[in-house]
Amino acid sequence: MLDKPIPAEVVRKWFKPLRSSLIDMQHVEEQLHEHLPWLRRDPVADFALPEEIVQSGPLVEGAVRSIMVNAYERSPEARRRCIEAHGTACSICRCSFGAVYGLEADGYIHVHHVRPLSEVNGEYVVDPVNDLRPVCPNCHAVLHLGGQCRSIEEVRRMVDDNLA
Repeated sequence: MLDKPIPAEVVRKWFKPLRSSLIDMQHVEEQLHEHLPWLRRDPVADFALPEEIVQSGPLVEGAVRSIMVNAYERSPEARRRCIEAHGTACSICRCSFGAVYGLEADGYIHVHHVRPLSEVNGEYVVDPVNDLRPVCPNCHAVLHLGGQCRSIEEVRRMVDDNLA
C-alpha cells in the first residue's frame, strides 16, 4: 500500500517515551499523518458521489435544482453484446447479483468502458467484447473513486490484496 515502506528504525523514533512506561501518542499520531496521508481522509467529502452536495448545518435533502451535465450516449445493443460475451458476474470481484439476491436481481450489472468516454472526445465505434466489461456497482464506484479511472486489473488487485 505504501510506495516506499517506512523503515522500522524511523518508526521507532516516533515512540518518544515521556517516562519509563508512557509514550507520547500525540507525537506518534502526528508522524503517522505525515507519513500516511490517507489517514487524514474525510469520509464524507472524499467519497461524495457527484450527485451529492456536501453541506454544513441542517441535513436537508430532496430540494430540486437544475444542473447541466454532459451525458454520454450509450448503446443498449453494445451493453447486450458485452453481457453476452462476458456474462453478468462482476469482472473484478465476481459477484453475481442473481446468486446473492435471487431471481429479482438476476442479470443486474453495470457495464464499464475500459477507455473512459470522457477521454474519447466524441463518438467512436465501440467493440463490446474488448471495450466494455461487466462490473458490480461497488467495483464500478471504486474504478472511478476520487475522479480517477483505475484499470480493472488495479481494482482486482485491491480486492485480492484485501481479501487475502
